[in-house]
Amino acid sequence: MKQVTLDWVDKAEDDFATMSREFVARGRMNYAGVCFHAQQCVEKLLKAYLFEHDIEFTYTHDIRRLLNLAIALQPMWSDFLDESSRLTSYAVEARSPGSIATKELAANAIRICREMRKKILIALDLPDELAYD
Repeated sequence: MKQVTLDWVDKAEDDFATMSREFVARGRMNYAGVCFHAQQCVEKLLKAYLFEHDIEFTYTHDIRRLLNLAIALQPMWSDFLDESSRLTSYAVEARSPGSIATKELAANAIRICREMRKKILIALDLPDELAYD
C-alpha cells in the first residue's frame, strides 16, 4: 500500500476518533463538530482510496464528487450517493451561524460515516474494526 494512502487513512482515523469522542462528551455539546468530523473522515478515506488506485481528483470537500470517481471500481458504493450530499453539507454549513446541528443530525452523520468507513477500509484491505469502533 502506498504511504500517501496510509497517511490519508491515518488523518481520517483522527477525525473518526474526534467524532466518536465528541458525540459522548459532557458539558457543551458540539453536534456541529460531530457532523464536521464525520464528513472529514469519509472525505479523507475516499481520497485514500482514490490515491491508492491512481484515480486523479481535484481537491474538494464534495463527497459525492469523490464517490462518483470511486464508483467506477466500486459500483455498489452508488448506494451512498444520496447520503453523500448530506455529508458534504456538514463540511461548512453545519458549522456556520444560522445552522443548528441536533443530536439526531449528529447521530445520522455518525451512522453514514460508520457505514461508508467500513466499506472503504474493506476495499483498501484494511481492518474494518479499528481501535475507535
